[in-house]
Amino acid sequence: TRANEVTIRQLLSHTSGYQDFWPQDYVMPNMLQPVTAERILDTWARKPLDFEPGTKWQYSNTNYVIAGLIVEKASGKPLLQFLQEKIFTPLNMKSVTDIDRAKLFDTDPIGYLRYALGPPRPAPKIGSGWLFAAGELAMPVEDLAKW
Repeated sequence: TRANEVTIRQLLSHTSGYQDFWPQDYVMPNMLQPVTAERILDTWARKPLDFEPGTKWQYSNTNYVIAGLIVEKASGKPLLQFLQEKIFTPLNMKSVTDIDRAKLFDTDPIGYLRYALGPPRPAPKIGSGWLFAAGELAMPVEDLAKW
């Protein structure tokens, strides 16, 4: 929707007007299933903008999905391959993990959830694809500082 009116700067600064596909602070049931970035955009980027581009600020993971797909289209490479070649390797970032495709280490914390007054239970892992370009990277602080 109105993609020709939204700039990359607006995507990255959360001033595009695109709705956030993950505005909740929990995993919705449909997010337990795998998804593609194109499917996310097909659902969320076609909705009317919440505001005129550049006029307001609103965090939106949808913006990052769009930006990630732009990088893939412009580079002709998968996003993670592009990041590895252009950022991680040149900066000697050796411990970056794609948590969308790989499990975190056993020493890393896990999330928990609770239904009503029931006991805490490990939170389910979301389906692959939901974190594309919007949160799929994990790294130790040493690598994050290089970023």
